Amino acid sequence: MDDISGLADKTNVRYKVTAYGDGAPGQNSNEAVMPPPGTTGLAATPWPKFHADYANTGRSAYVGAQTNAIKWTYTTGSVVQSSPAIGADGTVYIGSNDNNVYALNPSDGSVKWTYTTANSVQSSPAIGADGTIYVGGWDNNVYALNPADGSVKWTHMTGGVVWSSPAIGADGTIYVGGWDNNVYALNPADGSVKWMYATANSVESSPAIGADGTVYVGSLDGNVYAFGP
Repeated sequence: MDDISGLADKTNVRYKVTAYGDGAPGQNSNEAVMPPPGTTGLAATPWPKFHADYANTGRSAYVGAQTNAIKWTYTTGSVVQSSPAIGADGTVYIGSNDNNVYALNPSDGSVKWTYTTANSVQSSPAIGADGTIYVGGWDNNVYALNPADGSVKWTHMTGGVVWSSPAIGADGTIYVGGWDNNVYALNPADGSVKWMYATANSVESSPAIGADGTVYVGSLDGNVYAFGP
């Protein structure tokens, strides 16, 4: 879906974007149990979050690029370590180490909007069923942004960097890890804490959600955790 080059000077990042193909949707073991994307939880888009789906399979339902022809490039102000998410209208959402979250038009890579945080954005965005963009920042915040203009719906301040990429449960709950050693479950309406769990070290892992709602995530304490839904 994309390739990255031009990293010699650590500032220019190129994304190759191609039209979606007509490939048949891939099989996903969650489909029989989890609600269809777009009804609740995740957005019904080609790529709504890090590794695509509830289970982080990383599998696309579409035929990807067959050549290395560049459609467009957009240069941010620093390294891009965040991975893109794609909205229902094709808008590409991505973070950069220049402290910004970008919304880029899929046709030509022009900027639809940017939102400036107080530090790098290396977390990969996740898109809720209503289009809300959720992403973590090195300023310790989890952000919920309006897709139309990038305005803030809410922020939740954690006790450390949020490098983890959010996962969205079937009921819309936002699951994310922090460098303050905690796993967070946040309410989508206002970012308030539904629950949190303290591990013994940083949580850089991005949560995955099983077909029964179990949330799986790793920690730098050497453990993999499974949280009951």
